[in-house]
Amino acid sequence: MISDFDILTTTHSWVALPWDYNSCIGLRFRADGSGDMVLGSLQMVHAVINFKFSLQTTHELILIYQDSPGDGLVKPFTPNESGKSKTIQYSLKEGEIAGVTANLGPFKYYWTLGLDKSPFPEEVMVGQVRRPRDYYGHHVNETTRSGGQ
Repeated sequence: MISDFDILTTTHSWVALPWDYNSCIGLRFRADGSGDMVLGSLQMVHAVINFKFSLQTTHELILIYQDSPGDGLVKPFTPNESGKSKTIQYSLKEGEIAGVTANLGPFKYYWTLGLDKSPFPEEVMVGQVRRPRDYYGHHVNETTRSGGQ
């Protein structure tokens, strides 16, 4: 049986709202326990945040936000004292999710990562209308499917 850790880390990224051409919201989890998240819309990136993560046996995902340098287009991020980490209840569900994105064409994913709240730090979400909690991973075009199966 494949572990949740392997499912999270063997896909290139977890994408929210793949049917929305104007949305760029995603998470990446790496096998070394690091990751990053991006929040963008309408051809503008609002935040790129680095994090460390761990999984607990109670289906808890713990994100520990890291200083993120930014670049010429994205402001640097430093977590505030009260929001350096977030604990999120998660679920993983295997099953095909397919649709069409305007200007890009069809998409198909094999896993859904459900979260009980937004993974983004609250100070980044100020003014953001969209706070997706479902993310899709293991795209049909990836060399690994369902965590390497």
